[in-house]
Amino acid sequence: MSEIKPVGGRFFELQREVKIPDPIELAEGIVIKPPTKNQLQAFSVAETAEERESALLGADYEKIVEFYGDKPYQLWVDFQKKIQDHFFGPGADEVPGK
Repeated sequence: MSEIKPVGGRFFELQREVKIPDPIELAEGIVIKPPTKNQLQAFSVAETAEERESALLGADYEKIVEFYGDKPYQLWVDFQKKIQDHFFGPGADEVPGK
């Protein structure tokens, strides 16, 4: 499917108005980009924690898991919180009924 490239209209305006968070460079060669609509759709229907993490973290998921594999668990938990805060705003994970 070809990509539609808007040249004007409301979508073009939204792209200029909306603040999209910057990608996060975790380590050399590991970059976490802001999640797409498709990633969040996959996140919302995921049945396991691993599926949710993979959907949210995107293409570098395996590298990220390997990076944290031998580090203290508390670092992994804090990393996940920081990712949520960065991409969705502080406290977004605490919203009732999310």
